[in-house]
Amino acid sequence: TSEYDEAFFENNTLFVVYVSSTTGSERFDVKDVIIENSRLRVHVEQTNNPGIVTEDMAGWFMIVEIKDEHISDCEYFDAVFGMI
Repeated sequence: TSEYDEAFFENNTLFVVYVSSTTGSERFDVKDVIIENSRLRVHVEQTNNPGIVTEDMAGWFMIVEIKDEHISDCEYFDAVFGMI
C-alpha cells in the first residue's frame, strides 16, 4: 500500500470492499465498476469453483482505485456480489 501516498489522494479515492466466505478455498475479484445515475456500483465475483473446500472462514478485501473526477457526482455506493 506504499503507493497510496498523499500525492495519490490528491486526485483519487480508494474504496475497500470486504467479502466474507465460509471457506478459504474460494477466491474473489472485482469484475466491474459502474458509475451511473449518481451511483457507484462495484461488482464482485467469485473467480473459482473449488471441488474440495477447506472448513475455515475467510475474508477478502478488494481495493478499487477511482479518479475523483469520475465520482464527483456520486451520491450512493453499492457493492454487488455474483457467482461465476
